[in-house]
Amino acid sequence: YRLSYVPLSGTGEILEAQTIGAETTIVLQELFPITTYRVSVSPEYASGIGNEMLVDGTTKEGKSGNLE
Repeated sequence: YRLSYVPLSGTGEILEAQTIGAETTIVLQELFPITTYRVSVSPEYASGIGNEMLVDGTTKEGKSGNLE
């Protein structure tokens, strides 16, 4: 899977991540607390990239952290 994520506030850069092999989970890095992110997930096939799915998620209060 290919992922990209960015704060919905519009401030901040688009970050990207990618799973390895058959992995279906990943921990997103460099997130700010109490911030809503738009996460884009696209499957990768031998024939190319599949349809993108978008989801919003909000980090919890605390230090900068990760979103699983």
